[in-house]
Amino acid sequence: MLPGDVEIYLVLEADDLWSREGSTLFYKHTLTLTEALCGKIVEVPTFDNRVLSVAITQVMSPGDTQTVPGEGILGGELILCYDLKFPKTLTPEQKKAIKAVGMK
Repeated sequence: MLPGDVEIYLVLEADDLWSREGSTLFYKHTLTLTEALCGKIVEVPTFDNRVLSVAITQVMSPGDTQTVPGEGILGGELILCYDLKFPKTLTPEQKKAIKAVGMK
């Protein structure tokens, strides 16, 4: 056989949690109001079968992001994009407790 070119075509499926721009990966994660205010460890599944544990140690607002250097494509960045899930209702006791904290 004569040597020739090999052409490979990749079709990427859309994903609700992941997106990419160049070497930067974006991962969407939803936080509860309690998690956004009090923190949590976000478990991020990677494409090489690892799980990254990323700590949220400060208050997060809707649209806030957190960058993990070196975890994108070819050493790029991984950016965690946070969405907040607010409760639909609060009980009178919950409202009283929030008011007692005195958040402004």
